[in-house]
Amino acid sequence: MTRAIVLLALLVAGLGCHRSKETVIPVSAPPAGEVWLTAAQIKDSRITVATVGEENVDDTILTAGRVTFDDLRVSHVFSPVNGRVVRIDGQPGQRVKKGDPLAAIESPDIGEASSTLGKAQADLIAAEHEYRRQQALREAHATSDRDLEVSEDNYRKARAEMDRARQKAFLLRTGGVDRVSQTFTLLAGIDGEVIARNLSPGIEVQGLYSGGNAVELFTLGDLERVWVIAEVYEMDLGRVRVGSRASVKVVAYPQQRFVGKV
Repeated sequence: MTRAIVLLALLVAGLGCHRSKETVIPVSAPPAGEVWLTAAQIKDSRITVATVGEENVDDTILTAGRVTFDDLRVSHVFSPVNGRVVRIDGQPGQRVKKGDPLAAIESPDIGEASSTLGKAQADLIAAEHEYRRQQALREAHATSDRDLEVSEDNYRKARAEMDRARQKAFLLRTGGVDRVSQTFTLLAGIDGEVIARNLSPGIEVQGLYSGGNAVELFTLGDLERVWVIAEVYEMDLGRVRVGSRASVKVVAYPQQRFVGKV
């Protein structure tokens, strides 16, 4: 009885050894130029294995840019006259309407323009009378062709000077002109906000038409609609289309997205 039990145990042990040898899978070395990963390594590296198939490709172009004004909704205000700032009406951040006063400048150019226009009108009348008189004398053979030509030249010069003086007076009339106080009022050219102001009471400003380097005194802009100028690489230009949707993020509002069109 004891012998039979021993033989049975040996038989079971033999079967166990034979089954263990069958479950061992030998791993050979990977071919040259290849690296094999185990299932544990794939999991630790967070590598995702997927079946090859067709999917939509994201065609988004990611680029940097800057926010700027719509060039049809911005106004750069200069002074057309030389003078001294006596009053400032427009303040940074203020909403203004077209025609609202921005600043008042006391300028001798106001009186000069007025007197220049009056003198040009008088000179033109005198030159015209002389030209008509010389024409009448020439028809009566009482003067020379040279005198007639000189009077005609003087008449044309007087008319040109009249046009110049009238044009300068017209440019001044685009603002508020007070000939009594010699004051010129800068007016807003568009509806918008005062973005920048570059003057203070009492400073001397140079006129835009005086031949010098005039300084921009105010910048007005409409912030209801702005432009974003994006810098796109040349190789991506073929993917940009007019009317394409654009999503913009700015540093000031990191949680918001602003949508526009190309």
